[in-house]
Amino acid sequence: MGKGHPSLGPTSRGTASQASAGSALLYLTYSASGMHLRGASVTYRKLQRTLADLGQHQSRYDLVLLYQRNRAQDPFNCTQHAPTGTAACAEYTRADLKRAFGAEMSLSRRDNKPSRANVGFWVCALWMMQEQKAHRVYPFVWYVEDDVLLTGSWFSFLSRYDTSYAWADLLVPQMPYTLDGQHRVSGAGGTVNDLDLVHGGASSMPGAAGQLSIPRSTLPTRLPVTSEAHYAKVPLYVWRMSGRLIVEVVRALRRGARAHEEYFVPTVCNARLQQPGCRWKMMDTDDLGVPCASNQENAWQRSLRSEFRAPPRDGLNRTAFSRLFAQLQRPGGHHLLPGAPQRLYHPVKGQLMSASNGARSPPVRKWGAEGQPDPEQRG
Repeated sequence: MGKGHPSLGPTSRGTASQASAGSALLYLTYSASGMHLRGASVTYRKLQRTLADLGQHQSRYDLVLLYQRNRAQDPFNCTQHAPTGTAACAEYTRADLKRAFGAEMSLSRRDNKPSRANVGFWVCALWMMQEQKAHRVYPFVWYVEDDVLLTGSWFSFLSRYDTSYAWADLLVPQMPYTLDGQHRVSGAGGTVNDLDLVHGGASSMPGAAGQLSIPRSTLPTRLPVTSEAHYAKVPLYVWRMSGRLIVEVVRALRRGARAHEEYFVPTVCNARLQQPGCRWKMMDTDDLGVPCASNQENAWQRSLRSEFRAPPRDGLNRTAFSRLFAQLQRPGGHHLLPGAPQRLYHPVKGQLMSASNGARSPPVRKWGAEGQPDPEQRG
């Protein structure tokens, strides 16, 4: 099929109604992952392992590959390069996103620049709109960015939450915070007035138009939001939505409601779900490793909390933590993380690609207390 439309993976299962019988696991990736290289791509091999894990439970979960096409000459093709077992594959261009979400979409980076714009959620949003238009419904939709790492079994992780916390409309690794009429300030490299952003005003953060996928909110007028208590914010690098929340998110999108995704989804949940209202659940802290946050600064702050004192962070000072974080972003760096117990980590970009030009990655050392190499790792 053409760009911007779902296409069936190599082993697509039957009809649309059959495909929607279970839940969907949406995996978002883009050109830098080198998926067209297949077995030579670390991301491709990671997806193969995930599909093998889900393969014995195909009635429960469909893995849908969402591909964000940033480069005009990107060699990736859904039909040719989606791993065997993928239930469906959909690739979207920046032009597709512009057409779907209008002038509010900030795509200021040049078409051939390797780094992606911050629009991952909107790739997912366009997929959800198309699925609802095709009358395909899911009890749950999971979304995972490609720099999320789970040690262990995805099926065990997903099914445990879907069984134990089936009541939750929005399941996230960090609890949302409500703005509650306060001018809360956040951000790195400048300040962001959260209320100013959700009200649709100009951002106080320099260069916000190039940093936020939707720099100007239309939530007050198009959702609409009737109480400031409805405004909330949460990072969305991995989450699970209930079927009824997806319906309201799509309705809001069709009404022209727009905002940066970290505000958009939780605010829709608060403002539109009724009888019962929006129901939140944070993932169990035992399931979250360190780092598991939206960025390095956020990861460091969370690591100081007692419930996150677990290897490999335990005993690290700030300098050692920064060193660990930097190594996780290099090729092969994810091997620093313990394989057990099963935990979720983010961001771990070192799992996405091999060393450039086939060069071997530098040796990775496991870090112990106070930033010293683990004695077992000393050469």
